[in-house]
Amino acid sequence: MEPELVATLVWAGLFLFFLIVECLSVQLVSVWFMIGSLIAFALSFIPGFPLWAQILVFVLISLAMVVCLRPLVRKIIPKRDEHFNSDGYVGREYFLIKSIGVQEPGEIKIGDIIYSAKSAVDGLTIEIGQLVRVVKIQGNTLYVTKE
Repeated sequence: MEPELVATLVWAGLFLFFLIVECLSVQLVSVWFMIGSLIAFALSFIPGFPLWAQILVFVLISLAMVVCLRPLVRKIIPKRDEHFNSDGYVGREYFLIKSIGVQEPGEIKIGDIIYSAKSAVDGLTIEIGQLVRVVKIQGNTLYVTKE
């Protein structure tokens, strides 16, 4: 097999590999290398164009795409907010299964999970069995107010 044909097949294979990686990812990960390999693929059809020059073009184009276009694309494409099941707890009311002290967190059981609970108001103590409303979540701690 001729070296030019091998180079063409390698660039086509790399393009397909980067395309598959991009399809399997949720962010722009390998599109930059897809473009570099596509240009190197096109250059492989030029008779006598050396392999080292194709590799150099691939590296330079891919690097330029990452450095120049990636920041621009990140500004254009909005960042997705991640939502968790626990986000649905905010605004709902639950009963304390352990009282909240000034320096001691209480507990709330939701389903089979026990969450740490702190008062959203500094210095407020809330007794066991009280109905509380979740106002925010930080980590696995629910911040609550008395109802």
